[in-house]
Amino acid sequence: MTKTKTNRRITVQDTARVLRGVRKQLKLTQVVVSKKMGISQGSLSKMETAKAEPSAIQWMEFCRTTGIPTDVLFRDDFNIGALKPLMDKGKKVASKRI
Repeated sequence: MTKTKTNRRITVQDTARVLRGVRKQLKLTQVVVSKKMGISQGSLSKMETAKAEPSAIQWMEFCRTTGIPTDVLFRDDFNIGALKPLMDKGKKVASKRI
């Protein structure tokens, strides 16, 4: 039996939950993360509240900064709870990068 892929649509709310959830799990402030990403704190705040969507470059910078894989939103088994092990790794990565 083959597993079929879903055509789940990634929403701005999905992205916002990941941005905020990962940042909070790593105990980083918006100021610290936004500075590392090269954007304003206000821009990151808008992304975390689904009032703005990050560009591909901004998403990649966030992932680089926090240590999570760039494809995390595109996985068929995506759910915010599944990020915990990735965020635990990210704590080590983020502490070295920030």
